[in-house]
Amino acid sequence: MNSQAEQAKTIYVLGVDGGGAHTRACVMDGAGRELGHGAAESSNLRAVGLEAACAQIHAAIHDAIAAAKLSAPLDAMHCALSGAGRLADAVEIRALLEDSRLAHRVSVGHDAEGLLAAASVRTGIVLIAGTGSIAWGMDENGEQSRVDGWGSLLGDAGSGFAIGLAGICAALKMFDHRKAETSLLQAALQFYAVADPSELVALLATPNIPRGKIAAFAREVFAAAEAEDTDAIEIIERAAQELADMLSAVRRRLFGEGMRGVRIAASGGLLTHHPEFWEDVRTRHAALFPADEARLITTGIELGAARLALHGMGIDLMDTEQPAGTSVRPDITDSSDESGIQTAAPPNALFEQLGQLATERRNPASMRLDRMSALEIVRLMNREDAGIASAVKPALPRIAEAVDRIVERLHQGGRLFYIGAGTSGRLAMLDAAECPPTFSAPTEQVQGVIAGGEAALTVSQEGAEDDEDAAVQDLQESGLNAGDMLVGLTASGRTPYVLSGLRHAHALGAATAMICCNRLTDAPDGVEILIDIETGPEVLTGSSRLKAGTAQKMILNMLTTAAFTRLGKVYENLMVDLQPSCGKLVERSRRVVMQAARCDYAAAVWLLEQTNGDVKAAILLHQKQP
Repeated sequence: MNSQAEQAKTIYVLGVDGGGAHTRACVMDGAGRELGHGAAESSNLRAVGLEAACAQIHAAIHDAIAAAKLSAPLDAMHCALSGAGRLADAVEIRALLEDSRLAHRVSVGHDAEGLLAAASVRTGIVLIAGTGSIAWGMDENGEQSRVDGWGSLLGDAGSGFAIGLAGICAALKMFDHRKAETSLLQAALQFYAVADPSELVALLATPNIPRGKIAAFAREVFAAAEAEDTDAIEIIERAAQELADMLSAVRRRLFGEGMRGVRIAASGGLLTHHPEFWEDVRTRHAALFPADEARLITTGIELGAARLALHGMGIDLMDTEQPAGTSVRPDITDSSDESGIQTAAPPNALFEQLGQLATERRNPASMRLDRMSALEIVRLMNREDAGIASAVKPALPRIAEAVDRIVERLHQGGRLFYIGAGTSGRLAMLDAAECPPTFSAPTEQVQGVIAGGEAALTVSQEGAEDDEDAAVQDLQESGLNAGDMLVGLTASGRTPYVLSGLRHAHALGAATAMICCNRLTDAPDGVEILIDIETGPEVLTGSSRLKAGTAQKMILNMLTTAAFTRLGKVYENLMVDLQPSCGKLVERSRRVVMQAARCDYAAAVWLLEQTNGDVKAAILLHQKQP
């Protein structure tokens, strides 16, 4: 045995993968050949405790050594253990393992390090999603970063435990009549072989949470999702987003936004048993970082741990040309930006500016939009819309400030103007048109100004949004003056027509506010009140008539409803200034009088006849009667 290769064959190391569901061990020689494997139950320190973890590690190692037809001690051992992220834990378990004399050299780390080695790469990011979850990475300088992996009580977002627990909770909410029908209740009763939910609670709601039993229910949640159960689908998609967010957080910390082609290795039973779930996670990450090389690793973490043991002895089997595993995405050329757009030629300033807007980015949740069924599409859109109210919430103080300014101007005889282009302009015109019938506001009191004029209400006039001079001319023709208020609407926050109009209004002395659906660093020139909210990427990329349009309509509802309420157009929560201009509104006016005056239908009809349909006057007339 004179050659280096022959000498390597006489070196024997152990690698151990200790997870929440199992423990696996591998014996490897110095040339990287696998000689024997062993397995045991969970050795997660947080789940089973130190002594039980060591017992399972010993059992798996003894099986592996026996399978390799060797005897202890071997040359080195590395244990990649779930739950061993703290230095104190690693030191304590290392001491116990050294006492067992299974190897001359013992090292301990967490399982994420083992996965990176299993992928045969030295730097990059790993994602493990099994019973628990963790994202971890290391850059070329040896800097490390981790996200989650904090255990079932404090974290493990997107894990099997999190999915299983969410499924059980959804089932119990149905039993409590807190949510609609879900197949998860019957699935839980059958899976845990109990007769009713009270037995299910008794089985699972114990001081020592049965992590494995709860995580095992995740496969039933996946089955329910495949059968189109709405709750199950939402649980799975929320978990996919959690894991994608974990990946992105580690990436930004270690590699920033600019580095391209970061290698990502993923593993864990949740991903390997549900490849479509991994594809969803990968797709969500790729929407932000399309040039990253994300792979689902089929090589066991115990093999990576064995390579780390060899590395500690000066034998490096890592940094091979391609990571072991199965590629789940095609290569993307280096000429694409983070939207996946080819940018071989230097883009212009507008192209770059639009690329920074959240409303122009691709939505990770809708990357498969063209392959979804009608039901899948509308469910996705419903889930995306559900977050709009939360996006608007942080802006409520500024919306209230705008309401106060509107009330001040209208009270002094001024008017409220809206200005917008495209969808934003049409929404502005709609809100203005609703004020006369709802509040008996004079038609000139709230006015909308839209790029391209009234023709743009029915036929798109997209080019008009770039005409800055037209905005000034349109406002001059409408008679805007210093006593008025102008509210600009622009989903992007950059529409030239709108910004020009706001500058003109401010120069006149009119009050100004702007509603946009992207966060801005500073208010544009001429904008006194900036209402900038983050609605995020649209389901259909760039189509700001969707979430951005819904958010703008929501804010417009607030502005006029709150302003006219403050101006006395509302009694309690009744429209007492509505115009009964059609059959529906005639009947509504009678109902309002009945509710406000606390009279019957005949009396309401008589009162309105005496006041020529004036609801307020009818109510006052009733109050004056003895």
